[in-house]
Amino acid sequence: SSGINAEYGSEVDEKCSFICGNPDVQTIHGIMHFFNDTSKSGEKYKTDLVCMLSVPTIFNLTDILGFLSPYKYNINGIRIVRDRNPHTFLVLIRFENEDMAEDFYLNHQDQPFNTLEDSICHLAFVSSIEFGKTEVHMKSLAAGPLIELPQCAVCLERMDENTTGMLTVLCNHTFHCECMSKCTTCPVCRFQAVPPEQSSHACMVCGNTEGLWLCLICGYVGCGRYEGGHARGHFERTNHTYSMDVEQRCVWDYIGDNYVHRLIQNKADGKIVAVQDQDGILEEKFESLTLEYSYLLTQQLESQREFFEKKLLFVEQEAMERIAIVEGEVQKVTQEKDKYKDKYEESERERRKLERKNEEERRRFERKFEMLTGKFNALSKELSDEKELNKCLQANQKEWISKVVASNKSLQAAQEKYAAETQELKEQIKDLMFHLQGQATINSSPMKEDIRGGDMHVVQGPSNENKGHSNENKRKSPRKKK
Repeated sequence: SSGINAEYGSEVDEKCSFICGNPDVQTIHGIMHFFNDTSKSGEKYKTDLVCMLSVPTIFNLTDILGFLSPYKYNINGIRIVRDRNPHTFLVLIRFENEDMAEDFYLNHQDQPFNTLEDSICHLAFVSSIEFGKTEVHMKSLAAGPLIELPQCAVCLERMDENTTGMLTVLCNHTFHCECMSKCTTCPVCRFQAVPPEQSSHACMVCGNTEGLWLCLICGYVGCGRYEGGHARGHFERTNHTYSMDVEQRCVWDYIGDNYVHRLIQNKADGKIVAVQDQDGILEEKFESLTLEYSYLLTQQLESQREFFEKKLLFVEQEAMERIAIVEGEVQKVTQEKDKYKDKYEESERERRKLERKNEEERRRFERKFEMLTGKFNALSKELSDEKELNKCLQANQKEWISKVVASNKSLQAAQEKYAAETQELKEQIKDLMFHLQGQATINSSPMKEDIRGGDMHVVQGPSNENKGHSNENKRKSPRKKK
């Protein structure tokens, strides 16, 4: 509040007036109330609205958003308004909560805006805002107050202060802060986003800063006839004829009481005078220029006509050539189409033929598959039976092996027995044959009577050679005994 008192005086101890809007469309007047440091309550400020006071007009919108960038995610809305001083303006900031507002106040109160400027940031907590009368001017495009669109005019996204901060510029149009970070004027009405920097010129008599005129002779600055009339008073005193409007840069001639557009310096006395042409000379020059212009225009039009006729002829020939080429290409494409159509029909016939053949093959293979499936099932059943039989044979293998071994042993014993019996029978047959041979020999011998009454003894000989002699001895032995 001390900063407010120093800036606005004691008559606005806790409030100040402001204006916002485009002067050519609509202006809104209001009063802003601030908290007083000498409040008897002694409590902290319970508000999320902070006002930046006396912001110099040398700062543009980019500078303000850059200064507030550390808190851009904690700001719900920013509004630019004008105060009574033409060289400063106000910035209203609404934070998302009271703590962020207090933190911003403690960190930026009485701090410079940047290191290059000497301007100091003055802050104050706002208790309430009163909007007064609304002035709608004749240049307004709407009969009533403007209605804010629900979408940002730059990005066409919905404006929601809970997701991104909203910025209301001087003309009362609202946008996203990010969308206006590089703009200097309103994208809707092209009005200045912030109050422009005012000229430092002022009337040398009354100090007025509006409607100023600059003397082109001596550089005197005075206000216009609709303000204080000091510029015309300077002309009456000094007879300096020409004066320039500081804002519009137009030169006014007090003697002719009109605007002039050409000034020259007189060679005789060095004074600045307006160019005065004689009527006849001007009319003659005008007629000559008119004739020359008409001749040049006719010549140019004729040359342009010839040029465009040639151009049209060339374009027509080129178009006919292109049409002929396109017709040839169309005929060629038609022939190709007919050829491919025949091929397509032939391929379709082949396809249908192949489909029928494939269907027959499929049916044949299905029948063959069913037959093979039946055989496979039968073989699988036989295989399972064989496996069962093999399992049973394997289970009885040891028993059959033992039986075979026993039968082999019995067979071997029988063979040995039969061999022994056979050998004995052979010996008996041999002896029988030997006996029969001996009987035959005896019967054919003349000495059979002698031999028949004798006895025969068998003597084991040393070898088979002596058998004959032994037999003879046996046959002769009865004789000797006799």
